[in-house]
Amino acid sequence: MFHTPQRRVSDTVTISPPVKNTNKAARKSMENSRLAEGRACLLKAKTHLRESRNLKTEIRDGVTAALERLYQIIKEMESELITAKAGSSGGRGRDPIHPPSPPKVGSNVVDEAVVRNLEHNKILIEEGMRDSRKEMITRMEEMKESMRENESKMERLSSLLEGNMTVAKTASYAGVVSKGVSEKLPETRALHSVMVSCKDEKETGDEVLEKIRKTVDAKDCWVKVERARKVKNRKVVVGCANEEERNKVKERLSKNEGLVVEEVRNKSPLLIFKDVMKCDTVDFTTAFQNQNAHIFEGLKGEERKVEMAYMKKARKHLQNHVVARVSPQVWKRCMNEGHAHIGLGRVRVMDQSPLVQCSRCLDYGHTRRVCKEEKDRCSHCAGPHMRTECDKWLREEAPTCINCTKVAYSCVADTARLARQSS
Repeated sequence: MFHTPQRRVSDTVTISPPVKNTNKAARKSMENSRLAEGRACLLKAKTHLRESRNLKTEIRDGVTAALERLYQIIKEMESELITAKAGSSGGRGRDPIHPPSPPKVGSNVVDEAVVRNLEHNKILIEEGMRDSRKEMITRMEEMKESMRENESKMERLSSLLEGNMTVAKTASYAGVVSKGVSEKLPETRALHSVMVSCKDEKETGDEVLEKIRKTVDAKDCWVKVERARKVKNRKVVVGCANEEERNKVKERLSKNEGLVVEEVRNKSPLLIFKDVMKCDTVDFTTAFQNQNAHIFEGLKGEERKVEMAYMKKARKHLQNHVVARVSPQVWKRCMNEGHAHIGLGRVRVMDQSPLVQCSRCLDYGHTRRVCKEEKDRCSHCAGPHMRTECDKWLREEAPTCINCTKVAYSCVADTARLARQSS
């Protein structure tokens, strides 16, 4: 829908320019003409607003109210002008349109109120600047203190970083092998365990484990169990962090008449001392404890345990490799040291932990579950039968190592010693 154009109002209002004051009669007629001219402008604007259809009602009402207020202000100014001129003796007086000019510098007419006001403002500005200056100085001092603290912290941090940083170098295979175990060993702890089995031979390992769960009932938080795992022959091993927790578990499991509880004794770790002179192997334990007092410092009782398990041949005929069974505390300190003094020399110390060996083919590096051999091998003569069926073992003949036979290496003495230790 289109709006039809309306006829524009042709009458116009001419606004006269301001005229200089000539006389009273002319000024009065001019004032009346200006008031009439303002009234005409108001009526003209209202007429245009009524004829405009595209404007909203709210906008039209607002403009109309503003115009009426403007006309009212003109009328008030005219009345104030007339009153001011009537009360003055001539001149400008209190004319709102022509306010008095400010006094000139050096003149005798000075408004004391203005001077006091200026002085008061000046004092306030000076006080504000003084307070802001003090506050700024305080903040700057606080920032200096914080910067000094940060500098001291950065110096300590840089010293720590310089002490811990190491220059990266290209590592060779020989260098890595010569280092052995790293200085910082992983935190490991031995578990205090009990082995649990069932009197009923028909029950499986899962059923035994379920009985242990119901009997122990660790949900009541009366005991902490580190690990529970199934082993062969339908047995379950329950491990605790310390001996006290193990005794609690053992006492609770003993109340179940259908379970058999056996205490598991942890094996001591093994260390191998490389290239020890044969003359120093006679009294090896005493020499090791006396010449390495720093390793045994602070240890008491079983913590100082050192037993020579067996010896192995070295490359030189005047030397042997000594394998010793030690306590976990001694093992850890020796591994951190990496060497020990025995006799008139310093020897290397390395871990001699048992390797994974297959119980079927007696080879290293895998277990029976993944073995590819079809027949079991004898651990005494390396024949295709079990050791209990071996005639050589029954006749107590010298054992034969199957791994040494494969590489055509003779180590009958070491193999015999290992066989006796295992039996």
